[in-house]
Amino acid sequence: MGDYHLAHTVGFAFTGERTDDAGMLRLLAPYAGHRQRVVRLIQEAGIRKPRYGARISIPDYRDF
Repeated sequence: MGDYHLAHTVGFAFTGERTDDAGMLRLLAPYAGHRQRVVRLIQEAGIRKPRYGARISIPDYRDF
């Protein structure tokens, strides 16, 4: 479909694992004609894939 994050989000919402575009289309096949609605419902529900990567620590400057 072209959107890098969309397939991972849909795959995680349905299976708990990351998927590619073909896997996303396979998962959304029962909802043919309503795929965009299902994707929007997943996004609005706040279901997101886990984030991996470095976290920035924000320094506290209030004591200066």
